[in-house]
Amino acid sequence: MVRPEHFELLSDVAHADNLIEGRLVRTIMVGGVSRQYVELADGVALTATQLSTGFPARDAVRLGWRREHTIVLPAREALH
Repeated sequence: MVRPEHFELLSDVAHADNLIEGRLVRTIMVGGVSRQYVELADGVALTATQLSTGFPARDAVRLGWRREHTIVLPAREALH
């Protein structure tokens, strides 16, 4: 699991510990904060929240995050 505020929209040349590509479905700006809704190729939806920086509008986006912001959750079977 990665919290939405730990995702970063990356330029085509930027690097991060973890990267994933998707399609930007919608952006909602509230004051100085933007929330981006991204759909991955397998249909999974992700939400990224960050300060509004004027990231250029485009369909294909890259999300990145640092490895220490990844939380591994136990398998559902392990919870029973």
